[in-house]
Amino acid sequence: MTKFLQLFILVILISLICGLAKAQSIQGKITDAANSDALVGAVVKIVNTNLGAVSDLDGTYQISDIKPGNYDLEFSYIGYKSRIIKSVIVTAKEVSRLDITLSVEGVVTEEIKVEATQSLA
Repeated sequence: MTKFLQLFILVILISLICGLAKAQSIQGKITDAANSDALVGAVVKIVNTNLGAVSDLDGTYQISDIKPGNYDLEFSYIGYKSRIIKSVIVTAKEVSRLDITLSVEGVVTEEIKVEATQSLA
């Protein structure tokens, strides 16, 4: 065999092995409960671990390389009520999909008026 053919076969084998060793993950989208707008920069944490993610411009997130098991996830965003989703099951070599909505917390006003005066020193 030529070196090119050997290299080609090696690349194919490595690709197949990598495909079989696919890691499990949790992914989804975080949106506003009232209007379905994507929440950019929302935080997702797996409770009692150091694992988590921040949602991107589309509100999507992904937490990769999680050991198979049962996890509680906490979702939070400034100005919104945090949510904990219990017993999210992560299965070996599978992607667990979890889309979530968050609701605004507290009173929201339409307008904030700021007034100032200049003092002459």
